Amino acid sequence: MDPENRISSTGMLKSILRLMCLFSIFVFVNDMAGIVLGDPPAAEIVFDLLHILQYISVFAFLIRHKISLGGLMTGGKKISLKFVAAALLTGFLTSFLGSRLDELMPGVPVADAAYSLRHTVFFMIFAGIMAPVFEETEFRGLLFQSLKGRMSAYAAAVLSAFMFMVLHTGGILISAFIVGIFSAVIFFWTGQLIYSVAIHFAGNIIPVMLLGLSLFLKDNAGDEAAAPLAETNASWAPETIVSILLPAAVLVALFIWLYKRTEHGKGSGPQPVYEKTDKTILPYFAFYFAVCIGSTVIQFLHQAVSA
Repeated sequence: MDPENRISSTGMLKSILRLMCLFSIFVFVNDMAGIVLGDPPAAEIVFDLLHILQYISVFAFLIRHKISLGGLMTGGKKISLKFVAAALLTGFLTSFLGSRLDELMPGVPVADAAYSLRHTVFFMIFAGIMAPVFEETEFRGLLFQSLKGRMSAYAAAVLSAFMFMVLHTGGILISAFIVGIFSAVIFFWTGQLIYSVAIHFAGNIIPVMLLGLSLFLKDNAGDEAAAPLAETNASWAPETIVSILLPAAVLVALFIWLYKRTEHGKGSGPQPVYEKTDKTILPYFAFYFAVCIGSTVIQFLHQAVSA
């Protein structure tokens, strides 16, 4: 059985969903640590340890199931530098577009901004380097690839992106969803995860760099207190609309360009092979969404009470 069909098998999907449920528990524990401990240094340690465990669990999953990370990244094909450049530009644009849309949302829970130097360095490594590789492996290389064996690839892209979104809080819900959609579709078109990683990397690197810069430039005083809710001063002013429509238009043009240069755009993409959906997978989805959404609701309630 080739790697793609093996990842799409029912047994593999259940294993992948169990891994997703484990991630939801990691996120829940991390979010609750920030509430219960009330001590930034202690919460930072929990954050760092849980992220290390998350990435180790992905690596262990790949080894256990004999899945080649290199094979997922390249799909056995040559890497196109033009596609890498287009993916990086896509990542920058999706991050900018998503952040603009996130600003228009009501206040959402955000992490404490009073980070230590150690935690900021760890966060920059996690979000800037490790997250693009391991989260793309989790959500696109494994989850999306398995889901598209049971539904259309585009429906699988939406579902996997939604699962990716609910795992993220801190005012980046729409950003995470948009990155998830674009990354999944480009992975589907190319069969190479490296381009999805490039999108994720470019989408993460600017906010990560800004976070690091803010730590080194902050001048004590009011920087230690974090606002309980995200400030959303944006409105549907003309400049806001332009800042949304312009990157969206460029993204559409990039997508058309990429599509026409892939096997799918040339009409020779692989035909999907659907497997019968086993209803025993539904409890895994229910658990995952209950834990992720429950964690976010608890944060909302906690911050509403604390305000």
